[in-house]
Amino acid sequence: MMEDTMGGETNTLMRKNGNDNDNNDDNDNNIGTNDGLVIAIIDFPKGGTFGLDGQNIILKTNNNNNSSSFIGVKDVPSNNTFFHLVTCNGNGGTNKNDNNNNNNNTVNTAVTVGFVIFGDGGRRSNSNSLNDDVDDHRHHLIRRYDPQTEEVASNEISSVDDITKRNLIQQIPRMSLDPARNSVLHYNQIIASNTNKIWNEQTRYINESSELLLTTIRGLSSGNKIVPGCYDPEDEMEIEIEEEEVDDDTTKKTTQKKKKKTTTTKIVDGISLTYPPIPVIDRKLSLAAHATKHNGTKRFLSRLNPSERTRLFLSLSSSSSNNNTNTNNNSTNFIWLERILCDYYHNSWKALLGDLQLSYLLFLHLGCYSSLDHWKDLLAMLSLAVQQQHRQVGGSGSSNDNTNYNSSSRSSKRHDRLYHGLLRLLPYQLSSMIDPEFLEDIDSIEGDGNFLLPTLIRLLKYYENNVNFSYDEDDEDDEDDDEEDYDLLSKFRHVLSSKFPRTFSSLMVGPKITRIMEDDAPVDGTNINMDIDMSDYDDDDDDDDGPVVVSSEEIEASFARSSSSFVTPITPTETKGNLHVLRKEYPLLAAAIMPNEDVLMTCARALDEKGDVSLVREAAAYLQQVEQYQ
Repeated sequence: MMEDTMGGETNTLMRKNGNDNDNNDDNDNNIGTNDGLVIAIIDFPKGGTFGLDGQNIILKTNNNNNSSSFIGVKDVPSNNTFFHLVTCNGNGGTNKNDNNNNNNNTVNTAVTVGFVIFGDGGRRSNSNSLNDDVDDHRHHLIRRYDPQTEEVASNEISSVDDITKRNLIQQIPRMSLDPARNSVLHYNQIIASNTNKIWNEQTRYINESSELLLTTIRGLSSGNKIVPGCYDPEDEMEIEIEEEEVDDDTTKKTTQKKKKKTTTTKIVDGISLTYPPIPVIDRKLSLAAHATKHNGTKRFLSRLNPSERTRLFLSLSSSSSNNNTNTNNNSTNFIWLERILCDYYHNSWKALLGDLQLSYLLFLHLGCYSSLDHWKDLLAMLSLAVQQQHRQVGGSGSSNDNTNYNSSSRSSKRHDRLYHGLLRLLPYQLSSMIDPEFLEDIDSIEGDGNFLLPTLIRLLKYYENNVNFSYDEDDEDDEDDDEEDYDLLSKFRHVLSSKFPRTFSSLMVGPKITRIMEDDAPVDGTNINMDIDMSDYDDDDDDDDGPVVVSSEEIEASFARSSSSFVTPITPTETKGNLHVLRKEYPLLAAAIMPNEDVLMTCARALDEKGDVSLVREAAAYLQQVEQYQ
């Protein structure tokens, strides 16, 4: 009955009459107060879909003809660290109890609209009494459904009077305790704890840059109505604006005037976000190819004056000829990224990642395809910036190289933080892609027609080459950072192989032991403690066609069997760093190492005994990997 067509999860928490007694005890103490924001939609049609922070619920039709069509949520968290997205779709519902409403031939033409809530809305921190909460009603989201437009109207088009707002804020806590009311919910009834953790990760960088990103860059205010839109070239105009640049590391601010082309959107009710053009420039292609193949690149280049455009491409050409002699030239590798950070995001990498999260959420929950274009262009630009990046190994270099490195170290640290944050957010975004037809299409399209997989392949190769698995024995903090990097990379690998197996199974060299989130907030919202995905891609004689799942109990049993015969598996022939990598990639093989054995001897013994199928697989894969690198 409940279906979510926008990628979020549909919730069945709407309560039926007479089934609310279980929640009464928890709310008795809060009958007179609101511990957070109140969200209320007046005259919302029965059968309509209401969404909050990625979870959708349907307002069920009651048998009571006198019941009002209304939905309310109380105790919504409100401070500077929370970003909320409310979505509403009438779904062709109605406030009249008409049996003809269930006609299967009726086409739903209603548009999903959204409302953004962020910051504290000016709410007083000492507002503990009911009177204070009622008087300061401006931070609550109270809107009315307009049957003529079949949308929830903005406050500017159809405002709710102050008396109605005060009455709602005062009555909603009591209404939530009334068994006859089935349309007032507590925030925790819609958003479970695990789901809340996932939402916090999906909005992490929106929250950390909310004032700069949402208010300054996107021009939004809390409570604004967002409607899907598309880019129209005729809407562009050039204006002179003052920009305030913020450095995430030093918090220093600078103000300068710039001429920019901006967009104005002709929307009667609501705001349609428009995005600046993002250059997606592959240094292997010519300027003419970029100008004709990608609309965003064409728009971006058209905004540059001829001399500036020539200078940028000449610097790229000269850097390409010097790549073989100077691998530390990070400034030219990131030239387009630096330009975008400066021009669009006030030199804030958190604002860029926040915009990446915001645009994806608006596409996912509102069906805004201009937001999808912006998301994929940003992601492609970030992947192309590191296309030729490799892990740098110290030990040689001239004094001039050291000088250049010191002068760009600040920029390099910013890039490191940016790509670390990107690695953190990508698994959550990719995990929310649940449409099987969409995933199958993406995984099967080859060539230039695939907008996503080439980007993900470039990013995977970059992270595989740059995540540091070596450890300094004297630096425990360094080990913790590297452990976190490995966990993030493991999640990224797992999501890629599960969502796009046809593409990424061939890119995984040997079996990959993928450790999924072991905390209370798995990436994909399922209750997984530990999954180990081990695929033997080169064993043609194996009868198993799919991946082999090894339970955590089997791993522990293998460790127990090995540890019973010796005190410690560490041998003088293996360094601590190598053993750590071995335990990560081949845990059963590492546990099976006997005293006075090296890894190769253990592999030979495992293949000879053939007592543990999983151990034999790991040994064979390890030997094959060794042969490939010889």
